Amino acid sequence: MTFGLVAWIGLAEAQSQSGVPPLGGLRAWFKADAGVTVAGDQVIQWLDQSPNGYTLAPAGNGPILGRESLNGSPALSFDGQVQLNGDLGAEPLSTASVFALFRYTIESSDNDYLYTLGTDGDSGSQLAFSRRDEGQIYHFDGQVQNIAEEDVLEVNEWHVSSQLFGTEDGRRHTLFLDGTLQLQSDADEPYSADPSSAVIGNWSSGSYGFVGDLVELLIYDRVLSGDERSSVEAYLERRSDPESAVPGAFVVRSAEGDTVFLNATPPAGALAYAVEETVPLGVVVSRITEGGVFDVGQRKIKWGPFFGAQSKVLSYAVAIDSGGDGLVVFNGNSSFDGVDQPIIGVSEVRFETPTKSELVIVVQPRNLALSVGDELLLQVNAEGSEPMAYQWFFNDGEIPDATSPSFGLTDVSRENSGSYSVEVSNSTGVVRSKPTNVYVLESV
Repeated sequence: MTFGLVAWIGLAEAQSQSGVPPLGGLRAWFKADAGVTVAGDQVIQWLDQSPNGYTLAPAGNGPILGRESLNGSPALSFDGQVQLNGDLGAEPLSTASVFALFRYTIESSDNDYLYTLGTDGDSGSQLAFSRRDEGQIYHFDGQVQNIAEEDVLEVNEWHVSSQLFGTEDGRRHTLFLDGTLQLQSDADEPYSADPSSAVIGNWSSGSYGFVGDLVELLIYDRVLSGDERSSVEAYLERRSDPESAVPGAFVVRSAEGDTVFLNATPPAGALAYAVEETVPLGVVVSRITEGGVFDVGQRKIKWGPFFGAQSKVLSYAVAIDSGGDGLVVFNGNSSFDGVDQPIIGVSEVRFETPTKSELVIVVQPRNLALSVGDELLLQVNAEGSEPMAYQWFFNDGEIPDATSPSFGLTDVSRENSGSYSVEVSNSTGVVRSKPTNVYVLESV
């Protein structure tokens, strides 16, 4: 969660037992319960939760968002025919640590790639995780095949994988599955993978598709220490544990009319908590309460951190852009003392007709006292669904061509004294500002 990467830095040492992943060197963090935009159930964008804010998107069809795949939490489901592509930055990965929480959902497959970073051609040019037809872990480093001996990747079993790249003169690759060492190999040359060529759910050629579910993927541009690796593994293992939720802590989503409510209940003795909601494309939000802020770049409403164990009712209004189908798919997360949990309750609402924001004038034009020859400038600020139209009036008569949020005159005279107002209209109706009195006096 992006707020976690900021708000929890100060609590990281005090809350080390919570298992929050280390933040230093975090290149990308993809979570199925945050930053996912869907059309129907098909994923059309996956937003990185690290401060870098990278995006993954399908070239054609995307994976399906399974909403209750893992202990009631979502996962991205791949069928071997879809993949997500993205650019994770220009700086080559000469050292890296990659972690994933996933499962295979087909009995056997040949080179079933969960992810690939970089292009093939040279030994050390790719970071990848795959499975061979009998369940062996398989890593292709861009030129050389590396296959584990044991058949450990069984169908429908959730796993946590950890891969470290670039130790031992930059050539060593070490792979752990569920905390157990399974594979170690050396590339012919030091690792240098191009992360601008990132593929999730396939190999770089697009010919070896992943069939399974992916919940989370973390990519670091450094080799984590043993303790750091263990903390990330513990965090992901808790995600797959039905008992991992913080007892007594939850956020429940509900909707009434055009308003979404998030009822946040922290556990007794909580130090701090925060909440964020991902806003799908084609949706406009307004009237955010409790100090929430909408991050336009990441399309997230962020609340907190709230300190202590006081419950909060958070809310915001939803409106559908023109052309939207009226369906809002909610995707949010909460964090209690550094432990992430998805928001529960209502997950989607279909509005029979596009919801429109109420048209309101939030800043009225001001009364003015001017001298002859001064410049007149009146402004109005209205909120509501676009497009909005404007018409200014002088003494209740329309002013020709005065159809913008501001109205001005240069070199005013006594004849310009009087009452000014403006009408603002959109598809929901018309509102008129309060009369504004302008006084033009003779210069002394």
